Amino acid sequence: MKKFLFVLILAAMPGFSAAAPIEEMVQDREVVILGEMHDNPAHHETQARLTGLIAPSALVFEMLSADQVARITSDLRGDPEGLEKALNWSDSGWPDFAMYYQVMQAAPDAAIFGA
Repeated sequence: MKKFLFVLILAAMPGFSAAAPIEEMVQDREVVILGEMHDNPAHHETQARLTGLIAPSALVFEMLSADQVARITSDLRGDPEGLEKALNWSDSGWPDFAMYYQVMQAAPDAAIFGA
């Protein structure tokens, strides 16, 4: 069941077709929810690729709090080590920051929110 994570999330979308490539399914949608199996670099790479394709105006990360999001500056968006430190990521319990950073970088102008 885990290998169908994206399909299950997108199945509720109008116009869904299991035969359509995922790139077509996420185009022209107001909201796209991309899940992943934590600590799976391939899933995060797919998220980053699709995020770049979608070019969203906002990104929501479940692993960020409102306090952490408030620490994200435009300068830190381009500094992975500085951003990781500012977010105190090493104490967060989440997998490697690089997997999440690539998603942030795929939409460099998107607002970031914590969930």
